[in-house]
Amino acid sequence: MAEPHGRAFVNPTGTPWLGTAGSGDVLSGLIGSLLAGGLEAPLAAAVGAYVHGVAGQIAGSGGPTSATDVLDSLRAAWLSIEG
Repeated sequence: MAEPHGRAFVNPTGTPWLGTAGSGDVLSGLIGSLLAGGLEAPLAAAVGAYVHGVAGQIAGSGGPTSATDVLDSLRAAWLSIEG
């Protein structure tokens, strides 16, 4: 992702299993909550994508996953990043 003024973000997280129905809804809800928490839009999008990717890796570690699995993995993803 890149901003008009040149700042860019690269997300090394994620898995193909995030291409499942509803996963984008989880991502948009996460970004929306970060925006509501006061992060500027580009940073909220970058952080949201990163956390969503880690959650997808946790949820899909054994194969196909669902949006519910990704949602249920957000807390573990956040804690693994903080830790």
